[in-house]
Amino acid sequence: MTNHKILLLNQSYQPLSAIGLKKYIKLEIKGKIETLHYSNVCIYSGKDAWQLPSVIRLSGPIFTKSFQAKYSKKGLHARDNYTCAYCGKRFKEKDLTVDHIVPRSKGGITSWMNCITACRKCNAYKADFTIEETKMYMRFKPFVPTSAILHDCANYRNNKDWVMYLNPEKFSTSNV
Repeated sequence: MTNHKILLLNQSYQPLSAIGLKKYIKLEIKGKIETLHYSNVCIYSGKDAWQLPSVIRLSGPIFTKSFQAKYSKKGLHARDNYTCAYCGKRFKEKDLTVDHIVPRSKGGITSWMNCITACRKCNAYKADFTIEETKMYMRFKPFVPTSAILHDCANYRNNKDWVMYLNPEKFSTSNV
């Protein structure tokens, strides 16, 4: 029960963080949230039972620090679920590389939106060409993850209530 996590969205339905019960109760008491989805987890006390939320949204403006994750190779592979963006196969982290969508030789930068996980074979084939030049296609699009989402990507993919808010194309539970 103490490890129950709730997805917190901003007013625009963008994910901010995964929060615990303590933070949820504080926000609920202050009337700063609305519940969008309930989980199948309940808290029981005496005669009463309360169903815990799965997804909540801030109902008013609240000042928060930036939740954008700092770019890293390890984070990139976690964001992409250790899956090659080109062939769609999952690999161990040691067998993955970082592919620059716009190659560095053509002015591309290392960033969340220009980098994607690729297996060694696909990355070698693409080399320093653009996707259009190789006629390859990406099975999912890059996105900038929040630090909370990046921290535990695998668990978030398994929560059906969270998927639609975390990037439907990327976090799809169906095979690509």
